[in-house]
Amino acid sequence: MDGPDMNFDAVQAHILTEVPDLSSELRKAARFLVDHPDEVALVSMRVLASRSEVTPTTFVRLARRLGFSDWAALRKPFENRLRSGSAPFAAKADALVLRGPEAIFAESLRTNAANLTAAEAANDGKRLRELARSWSGCGISAWLASGVAALRLTLLSISAGCSGATSRCWAAMAVH
Repeated sequence: MDGPDMNFDAVQAHILTEVPDLSSELRKAARFLVDHPDEVALVSMRVLASRSEVTPTTFVRLARRLGFSDWAALRKPFENRLRSGSAPFAAKADALVLRGPEAIFAESLRTNAANLTAAEAANDGKRLRELARSWSGCGISAWLASGVAALRLTLLSISAGCSGATSRCWAAMAVH
């Protein structure tokens, strides 16, 4: 399974395919890899084991069970994902500033829409109803306050023709 052409997406897909056939301990480790890909690349196997509540050898066994020669081979695509990822956060924000206030606003809207979609996908209907009930006593204005405030500040920034650090700040919020 390991090789220079093994990319992160292929490894993630392979892990997800194998999860149902894994023992409970290997399943715990596999789910941790899928849920925390940055940590896989950044921390030691012992730390991962501690955080996922399995032994370090579980990760070695998981790597072999998935067809990798060892833990390092399984970890490599996670590391490569961080190394070869798109431009660093600050560079993305600077590039967005160069495209102008309209681009910052459009990217902010796209990011907010993606975040709402992800939140909806991550929560079942029952959980969403519970959240709605918990917010109902606050009134609709309180529920929308954070999103509306961010949108207002973005619009004010654009209408005022802000540039420099202020625009970079809003661009950073848009790409986050």
